[in-house]
Amino acid sequence: MQRDKICKIENCDRQAFSRGMCTCHYQRWRNSPEGERLTKRHVKGTEEERFWARVDKTDTCWNWTGAVMGWGYGHFTADGGKDIRAHRWAYVHLAGPIPDGMMLDHKCHNRRGVNPDHLRPITSRGNNLNRERCSPRSKTGRRGVVQTPSGRYRAQARFVKYGKYLSLGVFDTIEEAAWVSERAQEELIEMECCPDTLHLLQ
Repeated sequence: MQRDKICKIENCDRQAFSRGMCTCHYQRWRNSPEGERLTKRHVKGTEEERFWARVDKTDTCWNWTGAVMGWGYGHFTADGGKDIRAHRWAYVHLAGPIPDGMMLDHKCHNRRGVNPDHLRPITSRGNNLNRERCSPRSKTGRRGVVQTPSGRYRAQARFVKYGKYLSLGVFDTIEEAAWVSERAQEELIEMECCPDTLHLLQ
């Protein structure tokens, strides 16, 4: 313990724990991927300047290059020492407040992404619907598609509220079944994004 020393990270007045950082920032430093250590990205300036200095804007996404916390989400320390997920900071400052009871969903499935055009307010239920990968138990390798005993493919969509699947028909090819399942899943997600339609899922 480095007694009587203050964390060297900007705007943090917590007591230093190791490597000149408080416990919170030290753990963040340890969890950050090699080459993206928090201390190497130390930037001075306004809150906005510090934030955008850690964003790499590409043709496909705006990638957060600063500290990364659990589950792969970018983490940012705003003025006043408040820790916030990077994509939430970007959305609030560029798109507006997040509606009560809603969370942000990455449409692009890139958890480091902070482009507000790739984010949408959604319920926790809807966020679970928008998983990128199918279950590891899937025998078809395509989400929402199961093979029938006859060798054809059934498309289905998961109704998260009741933990059940809706059958959407049987198709000759796996591609057809996957396309139908994806479209239906997206419709369910869009309903979860709009508070005015949530009563339809009750």
